[in-house]
Amino acid sequence: MDASGIIAEFDPFHNGHKYLLDTVHAELPSHALVCVMSGNFVQRGMPAVCDKFVRAEAAVRCGADLVLELPFVYACNSAPEFAKGGVKVLKAAGCSHIAFGSESGDVKKISRAAELSAGESDEFKAKLREGMEGGGSYASAYSAALSLVDPASDGLRGSPNDMLAAEYLKQNLLQEAGLEPLCVRRRGAGHGSMQSEELGYSSASAVREQIARGDMKKVIVNLPEEIHELALSASYNSTEAKHRLFEIIRYSIITGGAVSLSGIYGMNEGLENAFAKAAVIAPNTNDLIMAVKTRRYTYARLSRLLMYIITGLKADEAEFLLSRPLPYIRPLAMNSRGAALLRGVRERGEIDVVSNINRYVPEKDPAAAAMMLRYELLSSDIYSIISGISIYQGSDRVKSPFVLKS
Repeated sequence: MDASGIIAEFDPFHNGHKYLLDTVHAELPSHALVCVMSGNFVQRGMPAVCDKFVRAEAAVRCGADLVLELPFVYACNSAPEFAKGGVKVLKAAGCSHIAFGSESGDVKKISRAAELSAGESDEFKAKLREGMEGGGSYASAYSAALSLVDPASDGLRGSPNDMLAAEYLKQNLLQEAGLEPLCVRRRGAGHGSMQSEELGYSSASAVREQIARGDMKKVIVNLPEEIHELALSASYNSTEAKHRLFEIIRYSIITGGAVSLSGIYGMNEGLENAFAKAAVIAPNTNDLIMAVKTRRYTYARLSRLLMYIITGLKADEAEFLLSRPLPYIRPLAMNSRGAALLRGVRERGEIDVVSNINRYVPEKDPAAAAMMLRYELLSSDIYSIISGISIYQGSDRVKSPFVLKS
């Protein structure tokens, strides 16, 4: 079965996502559509606004055929690692195309940027390193390096979707995944924009803000009609959830201490002391991050680091998992077409498929599979605590993939 793929977070699923899925179906009508989606913790280093199974169900109700989970170690990580994991999953699922939203809609420019960064010429690497050492974020350093090496690209400046797409295509080249790009020009508000769009195409950031304010009337305008009922019945992270998250963070830092924190993934020398000091006096997560933040350490990077602290993700474990082939793929939601695609993956036998964690016996890479699953289970349990539900109720051991009956 032919298949195309999308890498996303759907945090939450909104009209812009539906537009992307509809466009892919229109361009490649014979293809099954596979979405690789972050789990309960997302790339910006925060808990998702609602449970991963709810977000996966929303995607399938709006046109996805199969939603596969992007493992925590990739999902809650920098753009290059996020893209690396996403492409690994799409490749394992047998996809032939990768679709993505874009500000420019210029696939040639994005592909050129991917080729430059994948080739990592000495000039590009030197400019990127110079930008990072100068205190810039990866995004700003990457854009500046591209502009200097290839002025015609303009470094993809001010185009976060284009930059992420370039990371996807870079990984496509490095992994020799053979995915054909399908570039879809973004519709509505820009990525991260907090401005509400009257036509119902607000960004995910704006929709999350509306959810936080409890303004469901504005939220519903930005969601496809197919999921209005699901959205109104879903549980969302509240102010109480933010308080619970901070208490877990503070407890983990205080009980671990600077020595223990030094072994956490992404913990550069000196940060452990800054976190240990700030945790004693900071009243909330935002103030804790701002107390440690510098030009060199961005808000998102520090936010992700806090997630590594509360899950106890060690540097050697993360590096082991990130360097290994993907040990399994895990479905969160599907329809009959997606189920047929998944059966094909199983029959090929090239990668494990985990539909029921309790019955899963790793075959391809037992050590990596066991470690990766441990962090999936742990992160889901922590998410349950944050959300104010029982660990059992939210456990990956008792939840099953959503199946849309035709």
